[in-house]
Amino acid sequence: MISIKTTTTTTTTGNNYNNHKMSLQDYASEMNGNGNGNGNGKASELDPNLIDQVLSNELRKCSLQDRELINEEVHGVRCLAPDENIDMANASLWQLSKELDLLCAQSKNNKTNSNSSNNNNNDTSAYERSQELGQQSITGTYVNSIEFRLKFLRCELFNAKNAAKRIISYLQLLMESFDTKEELLIRPLQLSDIGKKEIALMKIGYFQLLPYRDRSGRRILAAVSDLSFDQNFHVTMRFLMYFMCVAADSVESQRRGLILLFYPSPDSMGSDGDSMFKTLPSLNDRKLANRFNVAIPIRICAVHLCLPDTLFFRLFRSIMVLSFQSSAKLRLKTHTGTNTELLYQLMGYGIPIDLLPISQTGNIKRTSLLHWIRLRGMIESQQQQLKDYGISDDITDNDPIDALSAIECPNLNDVIFRTGKSYMCHPGNVMFRSLIEAKLDEHFSSSRKEKAAIAWWIVEQVEMKKGRFLKWDKRGWWTEFEDRSEIRYKIPTYFRDFSRNVKARNSSAARKKDSKSIDEDEATNNTAATRIQQYDSDDARKRQKTSTIQIFLP
Repeated sequence: MISIKTTTTTTTTGNNYNNHKMSLQDYASEMNGNGNGNGNGKASELDPNLIDQVLSNELRKCSLQDRELINEEVHGVRCLAPDENIDMANASLWQLSKELDLLCAQSKNNKTNSNSSNNNNNDTSAYERSQELGQQSITGTYVNSIEFRLKFLRCELFNAKNAAKRIISYLQLLMESFDTKEELLIRPLQLSDIGKKEIALMKIGYFQLLPYRDRSGRRILAAVSDLSFDQNFHVTMRFLMYFMCVAADSVESQRRGLILLFYPSPDSMGSDGDSMFKTLPSLNDRKLANRFNVAIPIRICAVHLCLPDTLFFRLFRSIMVLSFQSSAKLRLKTHTGTNTELLYQLMGYGIPIDLLPISQTGNIKRTSLLHWIRLRGMIESQQQQLKDYGISDDITDNDPIDALSAIECPNLNDVIFRTGKSYMCHPGNVMFRSLIEAKLDEHFSSSRKEKAAIAWWIVEQVEMKKGRFLKWDKRGWWTEFEDRSEIRYKIPTYFRDFSRNVKARNSSAARKKDSKSIDEDEATNNTAATRIQQYDSDDARKRQKTSTIQIFLP
């Protein structure tokens, strides 16, 4: 790891800034060139005033249409995933198989010619081994399943060539990260695979998948606290890989993508950097991070980097921008300012700031994370039981829950039933309230039979959009309503609540209007009284002046 030069407590702010600048410039030189901090590094590019020009140059390489599409997806107003149908899926799967076979053939030729492979991303040994293990296993390998391959096709927007490269990179990185555990070549990655040290680090809560999606239906992976690099990235990457695999299990997440959010703790807002960044990532860590970005099975559609507006962090922003690949730079949004300013900026991108796993005092919220870890363990345990023993007799009726029916994160159009203001902002609930509002007058003017028909219409409208009705289980997850009639009986309650809220808002607005009218009347009366008093005072002065003149007249 490369240490940052720090200053003593007696140095001035200017010297502190210069030391940071020199250290980061040495780091940039090593990142861009010869590794010793001298010579060919592009330290001048660290100038915060020039880093925006670097991003602009990347944008100029894209067409105007591509820039608009990327910008709209980053803001959450468009999804670049194409509409799918059976014919397109079958054609893409066939093309993907051809591309995988072609990559394997090219890899064999390269090994024959050079006796080695210098590029880990082009090494197909892990994929070839998965095919061998699949032939030896009764159940085959999940690498050949339609679900697995469609996941990578959606990640690359159905570009079969890029999807094949991503599969090769993913399997190769999986073997290197998990000590060549070949079992992972025939089954998905599980919580029990990442190790006790990684699980303990995960439970600290520095990285968390938020329990809800943004306004466009995208999952959010948040990195909070001081964003330091004290931890070994190889260790961190193991549970980050698990986060990505779990997020990619949902078809909606595969299509809409994932948001990365880096958010500092409030304590670091006034920091100059010395207390936060004891070390910066090494060259090997950066290479590993680049391999991680091109191997994960889900598309990163936006990266939000939130930093305090200080001299050090402006330089650090430059380092981060230069570290990203060209394609990632187009989706990178950096935000600077105070804690409140950062929150307002994130709201403009549809990110639910109420659900950020960090408090205003800097404490990490871990309740949702611990529920999630517990749920994932139960789901994977029951999946393994079903695989080993089947459904019949080995899973008894005394099991505390059916974890396979538990839902960890609602989809975009799901309607959730749980108290709390933050849950009413869920996109599915916003859509549900718009349906209630559209039928409000008709509902209260209808007969009981007609009200039931309106309720069924609302249920069908949600289901037409592939939405579900979910209720919260106090044990920490969501479950779907099994009886549709139970949903129908809940809807009249929401009509009454919505009507009551509308009346309350109208009454409050009327009271404010009346209060404003009273204030205006009082102001008018006060003005009139003031004018009368002024008139009386002027009249009294005139009378006094007249009497004085009469006294002195002969």
